[in-house]
Amino acid sequence: MIDRVENMSKKRNAQHWYQTHKLRSGEKYVETSLEVAEARKRAEIAESNLGLVKMGANNSALSSLRRFLIGRNAKEEQIYQAEIELRAQNAKLAEAVRAARLVGEQAYVADWVSRNPNKAKL
Repeated sequence: MIDRVENMSKKRNAQHWYQTHKLRSGEKYVETSLEVAEARKRAEIAESNLGLVKMGANNSALSSLRRFLIGRNAKEEQIYQAEIELRAQNAKLAEAVRAARLVGEQAYVADWVSRNPNKAKL
């Protein structure tokens, strides 16, 4: 193990250090982001609403056949709409996490470039 570390170039170690800290900065920004917290809350609410709506719903083979031939009843339509809302909220959450992570990584990159202008690749 020690031989591997000694044989690695400084550039590889520096690149690994830079990427690791850039990712950590992005994750830290995700953890502290208000937009992500609000998106998580909305996704959790949508998930609990879906659970409440699904209570007492019949999902037997006969119900599946009826849905295929006739369509959804009011309860099944309500479940379907709740599932759509949950998917939409999960997509918004994923986008908020992606955007927050990107902002955190870019902040780290800008800070690193300001501290190391001679090492920055333009």
